[in-house]
Amino acid sequence: MTPTKTLFRLSVSKLLLASNLILAISAFAQTSDQSEEQKVLELLVGTWETEDTAHPSKYLPNGRLYKGRLECTAALDGHMIQGTGHFTRDDGSSSEVFLVWTYSKRKQAYQWSQYVATGNTNQWTGQWETESNSFTWEEQRDNGLMDLLTFQFTGTDSIEVKRTLKDSEGILYLDLDVNWTRVESQPNNLE
Repeated sequence: MTPTKTLFRLSVSKLLLASNLILAISAFAQTSDQSEEQKVLELLVGTWETEDTAHPSKYLPNGRLYKGRLECTAALDGHMIQGTGHFTRDDGSSSEVFLVWTYSKRKQAYQWSQYVATGNTNQWTGQWETESNSFTWEEQRDNGLMDLLTFQFTGTDSIEVKRTLKDSEGILYLDLDVNWTRVESQPNNLE
């Protein structure tokens, strides 16, 4: 075989190998094993300003106001959403928070974890309700209190949150209304 034919064959082989590699990478990039449940979590992606009103309750007899800002991004190829934020209370004190949302195929439920710089943590389990465009979350605490939240998506850029913390006798330990307003529009899969 002449050097020209050998060089031609090597070039064609390299070209075919490169083409196959590009096709494989392209197919891999377009393939997502992200479940429909995980795609719903993309509704949370974006930068949010929050206004919290804690109504008088056992924990906060005088109530309290909070303002905050959250930055929520997709992580692990969209299998989870992570958020970081900063909140200021009406008394001037402030705190930072780290949030993680995901869907557990094994448990057939959403999982939401909250870590606050003060040392408080919460772990909620939730469900998505398509008809009402909302998440419901709950956590049964070790002290017997039930923590219930609803995230009602009232538009592509707004969420109304209702949170109550009650004991088995119905005594209200926390009564919180929160409004999230997206300050940077982000695309999601439900539009």
